[in-house]
Amino acid sequence: MNPEPSSRFRTILAGAAVVALLVLAWFALRSIEDREAETRQRMIDELHERLEEKVQLWEGDLLHDLDAMLAQASDPKSDPIALQSRWRRVYPWFDALYIWNTGRPTGGDTLNGGAPEVVFRFPARMDPPQDPGNLAGCTDAARGKIATLPADDVRGIAKAWLDACPDGTVASRTYVTAEAAQVLRRGQLPEEAIAAMTVTGYDDSVSMSAPIGVPAARRLARRVLLADLHDDLHHDGIAFRIRSDTVAEVLALDAPELESTLYLIPGLVDALERHGGVTGQLHARMDEVEQRLAAYREIRQTGARPTGEASEAARFTYDQYSDAPYLLYSRRSDNGTTGFALQLRQDRLLQTFLKGGTRFDTELAITDVSGRAIAGAADVADNAPSVAFTETLRHLSASVGRTALNQRLAPVARRASTAVVAVTLICLFMVALAIAVQIKANALYRDLLQRQREFTARVTHELKTPLAGIRVMAENLASGAFHDEKQITMAAQRIVDEADRLTARVNEVLAVGRKREIEEPVLFDLEEPMLELVDIWGPRYQQVGIRLIADLAPVDPFLGDPSAIRDAVGQLLDNALKYRREEADSQVWLNVIDEEKIVVIEVVDNGMGVPADQRKRIFEQYVRVEGPNRGKSGGHGLGLSQVEEIVRAHGGTITCEDGVDGGTRFVMRLPARRPRAS
Repeated sequence: MNPEPSSRFRTILAGAAVVALLVLAWFALRSIEDREAETRQRMIDELHERLEEKVQLWEGDLLHDLDAMLAQASDPKSDPIALQSRWRRVYPWFDALYIWNTGRPTGGDTLNGGAPEVVFRFPARMDPPQDPGNLAGCTDAARGKIATLPADDVRGIAKAWLDACPDGTVASRTYVTAEAAQVLRRGQLPEEAIAAMTVTGYDDSVSMSAPIGVPAARRLARRVLLADLHDDLHHDGIAFRIRSDTVAEVLALDAPELESTLYLIPGLVDALERHGGVTGQLHARMDEVEQRLAAYREIRQTGARPTGEASEAARFTYDQYSDAPYLLYSRRSDNGTTGFALQLRQDRLLQTFLKGGTRFDTELAITDVSGRAIAGAADVADNAPSVAFTETLRHLSASVGRTALNQRLAPVARRASTAVVAVTLICLFMVALAIAVQIKANALYRDLLQRQREFTARVTHELKTPLAGIRVMAENLASGAFHDEKQITMAAQRIVDEADRLTARVNEVLAVGRKREIEEPVLFDLEEPMLELVDIWGPRYQQVGIRLIADLAPVDPFLGDPSAIRDAVGQLLDNALKYRREEADSQVWLNVIDEEKIVVIEVVDNGMGVPADQRKRIFEQYVRVEGPNRGKSGGHGLGLSQVEEIVRAHGGTITCEDGVDGGTRFVMRLPARRPRAS
């Protein structure tokens, strides 16, 4: 069937209209995109100018404050302790002040790689870093006496320590009493150990920041021991308070004492953590003191001046990629022998930039050299304006966050999107008008052709099943399968019955047209059509060497169409005959199984089988499984679709599964419908 000439003309006209509309739409969309891109770039340029102005103003204000602070620190009359305390209150980003003298380089000239000798004026060590020199004699005498005592004489060993250095300094007495307390603790005498730690003129509760002539590490070790002894006595509150106060006091120390005590802090923090006394703020504070120590060591090693640096101008020194990043702003005196440095908290410093001023009203982000956001907005768009800090934090840049940029550009995008949508809708409407008639004509044509094919296929297939039964009975008669007159008469009568069924089927197909429905189901014994199939197909199977095995379980009377059920099962038996293996001992099983609410009819064979990926498609019309030795079986791929329709008309399902030795198993599951009680 070919379209009429007018239909072809409409198709060509509709196609030309569609092409013309698409070309016009393309030009319109390109114009919209160009205008949007121009507007976006103009807004980005404006944002860049405003951001650049903010960076310059912020850097100028910061450098002004830092230079003023260094000027105060270099004044001989100023008090570094008071300055540091005041700046920590005024500037949230200030951490520590350092003042040092630089001597001759160690290991060579500074310009040639040697490190200057650094002596800190502030912060200076408040207590001696080590034990007094006379402590060695005391401890040697104590150890000599202990060697003569039994190992289990805990009190004797502790007394030997307590008797050492009787006229010693407070520093030496804190050492020997701590040793005695350790011995008593190992002997499980915590109360005596606490008593043994008493030293005249010394109090373990005195603040760690008070200079009393005892090394800071020694004082901290005694605090740790005291907390452990109170733990042994189950004085949890006292132990917790000692550890908590000690951690807070140590973290407030300046760098020299921090360096000798910080290694004991993790143990105290772990003990506090077991009692729920550690917060994120404490961990952040520990990070701060680690950074303070890193900056202190940097100054001590290099004098805060890189190798080859000769200028005395103030400068930034930083290491932002280590475990303890630091940021220093330093300069030297005019003669170059005295250095001054301010340690800054970069994270808090950046917050002043992000939140300060009113010259920029959008969300900002700080990015490092790799473009990763480290403060402010978490994400930065590729096309976002970015400005580097040129006078202060040269390793960082300020950028506009992705969300803020999108919000600023959203109105432009919305206007462009509205125009695009309008153009698109107009084009779609015009295209729809141009091709509506053609689409409708094509749809009607395809529908008519499909209906014609389905009708022809249905009529053809509905006639095949009764004819197959007639042929089987006729072949049985012709082959002499029946020997007496009674069997011959019965066979002839069955041929007549099948012919009647054929006539009825033709009328039914013509009446129903396409869809198979059971208009008036009847109550019948399912065993009867199954036995008829055995009688019909058994002799024919026997002729070609197929053994038919029937296992028909008794079931309650079944409500449905007995002839349709017989046709469906007969089609499955016919498939088993067509797709047998010539070289195999072919067998076919016909099973009826009662599963209470479900009646199962199975046709199982050991034939060619159906590939797993084809087991659903074979129930569609015109689908056949192609392959070796399959083409000679005939058929047009309609039988199984008819079987499925019959099963579906009875409210059931049919599936194709693995059979025996690679064969096929067709399983029909039908609801065991009962007649309604009267």
